[in-house]
Amino acid sequence: MPGWPGSAPRRLAPAQPVSDAASDGLTFRLPRPTPLLNEMLRQHWRVRRRANARIAGLVRLATQGQRPAVPFERALVRIERRSLRVPDTDNLWGGVKGLLDCLLPPGDPVRSGGRWVVLHPSGLSIVRDDTPDCLVLDVVAVQVRRVAEQCTVVRITPLPVSVPGGQLG
Repeated sequence: MPGWPGSAPRRLAPAQPVSDAASDGLTFRLPRPTPLLNEMLRQHWRVRRRANARIAGLVRLATQGQRPAVPFERALVRIERRSLRVPDTDNLWGGVKGLLDCLLPPGDPVRSGGRWVVLHPSGLSIVRDDTPDCLVLDVVAVQVRRVAEQCTVVRITPLPVSVPGGQLG
């Protein structure tokens, strides 16, 4: 998709926090729709890593001064991908991995295959983990009429720890 991180540079409007006085969670807007899974699978791993780092940078800017001091133990993460066309479900859900990874805490360095690896190096420590016990994910595609309306809106709402994994009730 032209204009998304990893493609030709283009001046973007900065990521913006969205005021959401009704909740004690976190809501922010990214200037582009999340990439789709098929696009990510066709990228070289270095290009994909740079694109994920750029997404993390946009999230860092959008959440500056709003991030919790301690990651949410459990959270509902709702991602609205607003674009001109509605993608198929697997393409939509698979494309939010880079965005989810930047919401997690950075991992400790681990020795793997003779080299040091860090899980979630661009992690921002907003949500403790991405397991079903810690994260309830809702990804929605919203069709818009104009290119200028394309974006991604992320709402992170803390949940009580007593709710069993993945079930709201």
